[in-house]
Amino acid sequence: MKSFFSRGAIVTSFCLLTVLLLSTVCFNQSTLTLARATQRPESGKEEKKRPADGLDVAILMKDSRGVFAPVDPSREFVSGEQFRVEYTSRLDGIVYFVNVDPLGGTTVIYRDEVRYGNKYVHPSPEEKKVIQFKGSAGIEVLKIIISPKEIRELENALQESGGKLGMSTQQAKDELVGYVAPKQEPGRPCGGLELSVGGAKVGCRELSVVSLNQAQGKISVALASKGEGMRPNSPGSAKLNTDEMAVLEIRLKHVQR
Repeated sequence: MKSFFSRGAIVTSFCLLTVLLLSTVCFNQSTLTLARATQRPESGKEEKKRPADGLDVAILMKDSRGVFAPVDPSREFVSGEQFRVEYTSRLDGIVYFVNVDPLGGTTVIYRDEVRYGNKYVHPSPEEKKVIQFKGSAGIEVLKIIISPKEIRELENALQESGGKLGMSTQQAKDELVGYVAPKQEPGRPCGGLELSVGGAKVGCRELSVVSLNQAQGKISVALASKGEGMRPNSPGSAKLNTDEMAVLEIRLKHVQR
């Protein structure tokens, strides 16, 4: 019996079947590629918004065993006692420590570039240094200043006069000890940084207390926002503009015995 399929028909059918199979494979590969492509944005999702600029701070006091542990900054400190400051940054920028002694002498004692989420200790244990109470008794004020960029006046003091800024025209009141987030006038220089010579010509933003455990020597502060819906670079936002800074004061009562 003569076959229904001729040799030419068989060859033609085989070719068509081969093309169909190849097309199916290519389609499947394309589908897989497309599936992967549609999944890529999963890893590229928009990052969560960072909280307001700020700091987490703790005073670490050297105890009788030589160990630095958190201490209540509202207690009295005796001449010779030593401490360090531990803080976690919630911004990328610069942190300065400015000391105002009981007589009003103002000095930049520390400066560092910081990154969001990193923890720092000043002076670091590797430096084998400490901050020590000495000299006149009274209220020692340690101002922790945060800024997105360098503050020219403070940089000049470090480079030209060993950090000395002059005499402060404002003195801390004895009843205000421990952690203090001073009230500030928006757009004005930071209160308490008015100096007899010059003055920081940088707008100031107020810090609000997020959490406070004075007994354990810990505080968390964040930039106060004027309202919701502010743009990141607007004066009312919870982010520091490049021409702004914020100040947290640690007021320590130094006594001599």
